Amino acid sequence: MVDKLKVKFLGHPFDCVDNFPIHEKVDVVIRPEDVNLTLVKKSTKHDGLKGTIVNKVFQGIHYEYLVMIGKNELVVQSTLDYPVDEEV
Repeated sequence: MVDKLKVKFLGHPFDCVDNFPIHEKVDVVIRPEDVNLTLVKKSTKHDGLKGTIVNKVFQGIHYEYLVMIGKNELVVQSTLDYPVDEEV
């Protein structure tokens, strides 16, 4: 925890719903549907986390992506079809 209702992970601060003492280590869980997946464009300034799609599975109404951010895995859901190995 880095502030009241603020947690830092993967090097970036994020709002959270639980309040713990500042500097306490906590587990962070983000629902896949709460993550917005977009392609990284070389000419556009990017303000979010960057990762690479390493796997995707079509789940009927959406794709489920496994995105690697450094050594961290992030599962993301999107209705858009992105290729594996794409930077997002």
